[in-house]
Amino acid sequence: MKPALRRATVAALVVALAVSMSGCITVYPFRSAIAASEGPGNLDFIVVVAYELEVEASMLQQSGSDSRAIFVPEYSEHVTIFVQATLTSVPDIGGLDTRHFDFSVADGNGTAWVDIHLRNNSTNKEVLVQGPRPGAWTVTLSYQISDVLIPGYNIHDQFLVRVLVRQPE
Repeated sequence: MKPALRRATVAALVVALAVSMSGCITVYPFRSAIAASEGPGNLDFIVVVAYELEVEASMLQQSGSDSRAIFVPEYSEHVTIFVQATLTSVPDIGGLDTRHFDFSVADGNGTAWVDIHLRNNSTNKEVLVQGPRPGAWTVTLSYQISDVLIPGYNIHDQFLVRVLVRQPE
């Protein structure tokens, strides 16, 4: 083989190897074998209850608050936020009705996925966050609810909040 042809062949081989290593050219059988052995595509998933609280008023006034971080692992498929809250609607005479339900869920970037503020009304909401941002999320809850029978009104407040994470096992 002539030296010029040999140099051209070696140069072409070096370029081909460099391009294939960079990912510009894909050798499908080899690349699919690598992809099948690792990565998020082959993970087994489980659903984890990251946060749950259910309160049904059992006295004249019942109140509470909670603020905590929950963890969403890397490669989680989705986060489901479920809220079902009922604050019986009654007329507020003289600003005496202080019942409320405030609930929010935000990811580590500060994006609020749920932000609910109820006074004298109800909600039933389910939010599905696909491909959630991994890391610490913040759940904040504040409530004051009642269970009382007054002439003409039966106030019976309650709520259920649940945050589920479909995460790698």
